[in-house]
Amino acid sequence: MRTLTRITAVALLLASVGGFIANSEDFGPAKQYYDEFIQRPSLQMRTRGRVKLASSGHPGAFKILSESYAKAEEPKPQVKYQLTTICAMYFKDQEFDAGWTAWREKHDKTEDAWLWYRSQIIHAENGGEADLYTTAEEHKDLFLRCTALEALCEVGSEKLLGWWETKLDEADKWKGEERALMLAIGAKTLYTEAHSYGGDQFRKTALKLIPQIDHKKTEDVTKVIMARYFREIFGGDRLFVNAAPWLDRLLNPDKETRGDDKYAPATPPTKFVGVEAAGKRIVYVIDMSDSMLKPMSVKEKEEIKKPVKKPTGPVTGGGGKSDGGEEPAPEDEPEEDPLPWDKIKTRFDAAREYLKLSLRSLQEDQFY
Repeated sequence: MRTLTRITAVALLLASVGGFIANSEDFGPAKQYYDEFIQRPSLQMRTRGRVKLASSGHPGAFKILSESYAKAEEPKPQVKYQLTTICAMYFKDQEFDAGWTAWREKHDKTEDAWLWYRSQIIHAENGGEADLYTTAEEHKDLFLRCTALEALCEVGSEKLLGWWETKLDEADKWKGEERALMLAIGAKTLYTEAHSYGGDQFRKTALKLIPQIDHKKTEDVTKVIMARYFREIFGGDRLFVNAAPWLDRLLNPDKETRGDDKYAPATPPTKFVGVEAAGKRIVYVIDMSDSMLKPMSVKEKEEIKKPVKKPTGPVTGGGGKSDGGEEPAPEDEPEEDPLPWDKIKTRFDAAREYLKLSLRSLQEDQFY
């Protein structure tokens, strides 16, 4: 989570500093600026120096920045992400394509997936699509194979749906990470190519991909990912996790009424301090600051006992309107076991007791 937060912060930083520099900067002044700022302790200042250098568009700038990837300072993952992104912003032309290829081939581990993804987009846009298909078929690293497919999806390769139609003949053999990644990217590709919905190639590929949502090796999280893409393609508000309703929409797009079907399974809601969560993996977030040790007043105890208003949103499990528009019958909610309020003196005491109550309500197939 910390890594994701840092990467997000770097991305926002790149967006903010990228706008104030003109692309016509001369290499000399830009290099001088870079040499000064790259020594700063702040990542923000070093980023300014890198962007300034890249904005010159000079081959020398590309050489300096691409070679510094191997010597990235801490935090290394964020700096490598930053270097790749900056270079992808300023060095897209054909003259840099060979440099991108050399850079990519020097660094071919899973951790270099972002470099592979961004550089392959540039390579494809400069006429190298065929190399991406070779990578997708032959590279030894699963994640780097997938970067080629993501890049081909990004550039809208005309051959991609046909590639997937053939590749899906192997789908029954996929398992674990490979199955999860391939099916998710396949569904994303179908979504990206939805403009060809109704075309022969789209139909052939969809007929092979959609049934994989039913496969016994397809994990629940992958089913939901696929269902989300399918819902965007075919419409509706349900996340069906079996193939039949999606195939029905594919083969009968003009059908006016549709029956209900199997959708993301409803689990009994898990409550924590009145907040409901449904699903198989529940995350509890509890404040552990000093304020949690302050004694609770009678008013605070009464406030915390009040029911929380239920949020509304897309249906991903049981409940909500059916495809026919009918409201489901209201369900009787079981009353929660009373908490030992005589033992609850502080906010932390309340959080602890609510957590114990919530954990006892988890089903056998739920995790926390």
